[in-house]
Amino acid sequence: EFSLSHTRHLNGGAILVRVFVDANGNGIFDRNDMPVENAMVRARSSRRSTDADGLTSITSLPLYRPVAVSLDARSIKIPFLAGVNRKQTVALKDGSVLPVEFPLRPSGEIEGAVEISIVTPEGEVFHRPVPNAEVELLDEEDRIAATAVTSFDGTYVATSVPLGRYRL
Repeated sequence: EFSLSHTRHLNGGAILVRVFVDANGNGIFDRNDMPVENAMVRARSSRRSTDADGLTSITSLPLYRPVAVSLDARSIKIPFLAGVNRKQTVALKDGSVLPVEFPLRPSGEIEGAVEISIVTPEGEVFHRPVPNAEVELLDEEDRIAATAVTSFDGTYVATSVPLGRYRL
């Protein structure tokens, strides 16, 4: 037996968030991917931590309006992981539970130095550091993967760079 009612039983939409190490880089949770426990996820004023399966849910979110969902990178305790997206925007519909995934990929650091070479009329070569230069790291499709600014001695470090091939 059941009855129909015009009373609203759902206060809003909900999201089911998964945070995982994306072993093959396809952005989808697969059999070889590893869930990330205790990752902090935020949507509006709600903050939730993922469980051992890398999952958490946030409910009572507003409907039919954009909601920003973000992953707190500081909560990831596994070193050298970079988020493909640390923030996503979703729009929820009445009664829906929307899946949101945060794939993480192994990453590293790239360091170097920017110098200018000066050749004197006598043929002597001097190398001088270039401070405050912006360095762009480009991926194989010429997209900016990371940026860094050189310090007083011309050195730079680009952090949380996904593993891959790059050029400056």
